[in-house]
Amino acid sequence: MKTRRKYIAVITAIAMLLALIPSVSFAGETAGDTAVGQTWSHTYKTDGKSFPVADRHDGKNTPKVMQDELEALKQDAINDFTGCYEYYIHPKDQYCNAIWQEIQDLCTSVIDEIDSCKTFADIYTAHDVGCEALLTIGKLTKKRVKTGSAEELASFKTEKINALNNIYKEKSKAEYTPYYNDIIEDQHYIGKVNIKKAATFAEVMMAYTSAYRLISNSPTAKEFAQYVKTAKAECKEEVMKPLVKSDYTKGDWEIITDTFNKQMKVLEKLESVEEIDDLYYELFNIIFEALPVNEKYSSSLASQYYSMLIDALNSYDSADYTDSGYEKLWAVEEAAEEAFDHAMTNYAEKKIVDRAIEDMKKVPTYKEELKALKKKLCKKLDKYVGSKKYVQKKVRPIVKAGKKAIKKCDTIKDANQTFRKYNKKALATVKKFRIKSHAGKGGTITKSKTVKYGSKAVFKIKAKKKYKISELRVDGKKVKIVKKYTFKNVKKNHTIKVKFRKK
Repeated sequence: MKTRRKYIAVITAIAMLLALIPSVSFAGETAGDTAVGQTWSHTYKTDGKSFPVADRHDGKNTPKVMQDELEALKQDAINDFTGCYEYYIHPKDQYCNAIWQEIQDLCTSVIDEIDSCKTFADIYTAHDVGCEALLTIGKLTKKRVKTGSAEELASFKTEKINALNNIYKEKSKAEYTPYYNDIIEDQHYIGKVNIKKAATFAEVMMAYTSAYRLISNSPTAKEFAQYVKTAKAECKEEVMKPLVKSDYTKGDWEIITDTFNKQMKVLEKLESVEEIDDLYYELFNIIFEALPVNEKYSSSLASQYYSMLIDALNSYDSADYTDSGYEKLWAVEEAAEEAFDHAMTNYAEKKIVDRAIEDMKKVPTYKEELKALKKKLCKKLDKYVGSKKYVQKKVRPIVKAGKKAIKKCDTIKDANQTFRKYNKKALATVKKFRIKSHAGKGGTITKSKTVKYGSKAVFKIKAKKKYKISELRVDGKKVKIVKKYTFKNVKKNHTIKVKFRKK
């Protein structure tokens, strides 16, 4: 349970961060293609759910739960790379022998590299760089390279060096931090050297792709500053926001907030996206380990509290609730489970479960909902009596009969149908409504009047000499200015007010 609660929170935190990492197409020169490799998802699945993958764990020290996912991700990457090969590589007879052999050697080397990776990031890099190289070399065919001769290889090298020079010149126009400025300079130089040393077309593409990715993915100083700002916001959103201060002792909460604030100051001084990612991935564990109570942390207690939460939900019978009521019970449990996964102490876990159990008790049963509905519907019928709005003589017995019938209903459906029946009768029985009129200085309006249910009422407006109508309001809302306003099909009380001003 301890391993589960520690890593689910880390895994959850990765989702937003992955969205921040600049994406690169599989090959600059293949823009517009839809590669099989491009649809590869950087997630792993467990218990039917997909989660973004955390990273930066050394292969030897990676806990088993993460090591298993590392191996699963390797297989996914290999399968996707193989699918990319099957989708894009033409039949053997469309290639010269030299290029065909290079394609086979490239596939073998990429699969071997993926299989030897010890981190999630290494798997992504090996897969993506391999796909980019495969897509480009797969397009050579006999139309472009007939023999794989030295002259053709030299021409291919020149083409890729020029492409690398172009991206370098383009990136040189922007301002970078010293760290990324060095990366761009180094990769431009290293990429050209490795391309020149390459003995095959595949080696050229691997050297070019690696350098191209590092150069093109380097954020400008402005972009890096925004990355830092966004990362801090995401750290707060994903790590601190799920925690509730009242769930922790005063001392524990001070440790949590102090550790978080210190790590944010560390983050501000980091020089690269990779270092920020490392801190982001490990932030939950850094705070978790800073709490001295974790030395006494008991996984059996965590399991016990979690079982209490599940048992509480299972103790409720769906037959005792409406569909929406039972969904509320589930919503309480799911919210508590999410908070539970973020909790950092047994004390917090217990408070979360206790609060959820109390919230479940507050969800009304079917009988309670029916009782509340009956009360509400009877109150709606009461509006026809005890008020000067209506002539009560004939409507009073209808209201009385309606309330009595509603109270006898055994289902929510029956209660609603009964209310609609008697509400319709009450409306039809009510005879008169009052329409109050008011005119400001400078004119007149027809005096207030009482009208029959469903009838119409006309109010004439007249401005005095040297005055004109400036505003007309019906039931408090402005309406179009007219000299004669008609209320049609009157079924409730109304007000009409007019203002005048000098011309």
